[in-house]
Amino acid sequence: MKLLSRLQLIQELYTNEIDFTLNEAITISDVKKWQKEFQAFTKNIKRIKNGNELVQVYNAWNIWRDKFEKFVYKRLFGTQQSNANKEMKDSVVAKEAASKVWSLVMQGAENFFYIFDMPNNIRKEMENNGLDRGRGKAKYGDGEAWEVAYSIFDKSRTKKYNKLSRLGREAFKSLDNYFEALKNYTGAESESDKWQEYTINMNGAKVIAVSSEKKVEGADEMIKKVLPILKKVYAMLKAKRFDKVWRGSTIYVDPVSELQSAAARYELYDDSVHLYFLARNPHEMVHELGHRYWHKFLKPAAQNEWEEFIKKNTVRLSDSELDIIEKAFWKTYNNIKVGEMLLLRTYDFIKDEVVKEKYRAAVQADFNHDRLLTSKKIEDGEKSAARALRNAKNYVLNGPIIMTTITTYSGKSPDEAFCEAFAQYVTNFKMNPIVRQMIIKIT
Repeated sequence: MKLLSRLQLIQELYTNEIDFTLNEAITISDVKKWQKEFQAFTKNIKRIKNGNELVQVYNAWNIWRDKFEKFVYKRLFGTQQSNANKEMKDSVVAKEAASKVWSLVMQGAENFFYIFDMPNNIRKEMENNGLDRGRGKAKYGDGEAWEVAYSIFDKSRTKKYNKLSRLGREAFKSLDNYFEALKNYTGAESESDKWQEYTINMNGAKVIAVSSEKKVEGADEMIKKVLPILKKVYAMLKAKRFDKVWRGSTIYVDPVSELQSAAARYELYDDSVHLYFLARNPHEMVHELGHRYWHKFLKPAAQNEWEEFIKKNTVRLSDSELDIIEKAFWKTYNNIKVGEMLLLRTYDFIKDEVVKEKYRAAVQADFNHDRLLTSKKIEDGEKSAARALRNAKNYVLNGPIIMTTITTYSGKSPDEAFCEAFAQYVTNFKMNPIVRQMIIKIT
């Protein structure tokens, strides 16, 4: 089976809205058709031979995952589901399936098709041609740049193949389990012998914790641990007249994040917020409610205005500008004392005013978020300093820089920038006054 003919078939099917679903009840055979197409993608990972084919796979994947996401969350678990599915929607096995599918369509895309580990000039070329964290259609564009991107992809091809395959196996296995449970379903069953669910209603929001028999503490104890954060978040929202984004929400308290480093997340498919024990301050919680506000309350015209605002105020450092920063970095290293913040002090040694202003915005954004740049001190020599510079390039300086500073994470997308700014405004963070006025204007 040739790569391109297979992808053209997939694109033709979905472009013409030919859907792998039935008008009547959905069965496991419908899911198997989706699984067959997914397996075609994983096989094609091994067959990609150049940058042009990499673009073809990326575009076909975006079509597939958008349709699959709608099939699962709208047809299977959403508004178009059957009566039996509605009764099973809140079951443990259904939630497990929904979560695993979400990991496939989100993590599978970002960790396989988003080429994040490329040189700065190549990354910019890819983004100019549509290859970003969004779901737009990419074009081949500059062939040389895409071939460089392909060579980077090729080095980690096996790792990417294994990860995407694993996410797919887990997702479709969980769907198999769901349909097996659905087949044997005769009515509401008690799961109390295995699961303890504790729910409280708090100012119009439903807060739910589910604890399995393997967990050390009960669900009620889990909620008590995060209750101070929840109370503070609600008070802050109400003070800024945003309490409507709280009312009607469903908040799950989960002891461990599936994404490991995440403190919280918002899931659009069932309009729920998940709060993990990594969350230690209200910012994470308000950020996720910001996603809910973006999708449920912010009008399209306001979204467009915000996106244009972010686009207008976003810049990137060129390779020559990065060279200026690197020279200033090592000059700083040779001129400051042990214990001083190396990357923060680098600002003082940059002479080019344009570069200096971009660096200032990047440093301030980092300070507002994870302080990768602003907290690194000289303590253990040149090797440690070189590592700090490399990390700063990879995670802060090589990405989009919003000159009306919000946070480093804001560079991910306009809606993430909105959620970060929304959280800053609600939690009374000392934020950029221009951003503050824009938040007030559009909300």
